[in-house]
Amino acid sequence: MVYKSISVILLTIIISTITFAKNPLMEQRIIHLSGLVVDSRTLQPIDSVIISDENGNRLGATDKAGYYEVKIKNIDKGSIKFQIELKKDGFVSFRQRENWGDLKGDTRLVLYFGLKSSVSDVAGFSEFYSGKLNNGYKNVLEGFSEVKNKKSFENALKAAKENNENVFFNIAGMAFIVSDTGWIKLYSETDAISINGKKIVKANMLNNILKRSSIKKMTPVNGNNQYNFYIEAN
Repeated sequence: MVYKSISVILLTIIISTITFAKNPLMEQRIIHLSGLVVDSRTLQPIDSVIISDENGNRLGATDKAGYYEVKIKNIDKGSIKFQIELKKDGFVSFRQRENWGDLKGDTRLVLYFGLKSSVSDVAGFSEFYSGKLNNGYKNVLEGFSEVKNKKSFENALKAAKENNENVFFNIAGMAFIVSDTGWIKLYSETDAISINGKKIVKANMLNNILKRSSIKKMTPVNGNNQYNFYIEAN
C-alpha cells in the first residue's frame, strides 16, 4: 500500500507539471528592468534605494552609482501589467504603473527615475530610454545624458519663470518664448514675432508687451517673410 501511494503521488506530480507547461495562463514572461535613480533636482545618483513590486516584495536596490537591475515576473495571459515602488529615507516614495500589450517572451527595458527630496520643490519623474538596449551600467549611463540634458533644461526654465510673467527667456545661450503650458525654441533673440496678426516685434521685446498668462497659443510660422512665430494673446 505504501508503494501504491507513492506511485499515485508521483503520477499526480507529473500530470500537474504537464498541465502547467501547457496552460497558457501559466506562461512566464520576465521583464528585465535596469536604469539609474537620481535626485530629481540635482540629478546626482542615489544609492540604497529599495525597489519593490506591488505586493511589497523586494526586487532589488541601487548601488553606489544609483544603478539597479531587477526582474519582474508575469504569468498572466494577455496584456502585461505591473507596478514598482521606489523608497529611500529622505525622499518621497515613487510609484510606476505600467500596462502594456500582449508581449511575447522576455522584455528588456531601461528606465530612469528621479526621486523628489523631502526638502526639494522639484517633482519626481521617470523616463524610458529609447536607444539601443544593452545590459550593464555603461550603456545605461550613456543613455542618461539625454535625460540629464532634458531635466537640466526643465529645472533651469522652472527657476527662470519664478516670480515673473516674462514670455522671452535666454537660457544657456538659447532663446525661448514661453507660455504657461509650453515653450518654443527660437532661432535667435531677434526673431520676428507676430502678436494676434496685428503687431510684429522682436522676441527680446516681448517682456515689455505681453504677460505669460495672457498667451492662448504659440506656433512657428513657415513661408512668411515678415515674421517667424505667431502668438495669440488676450
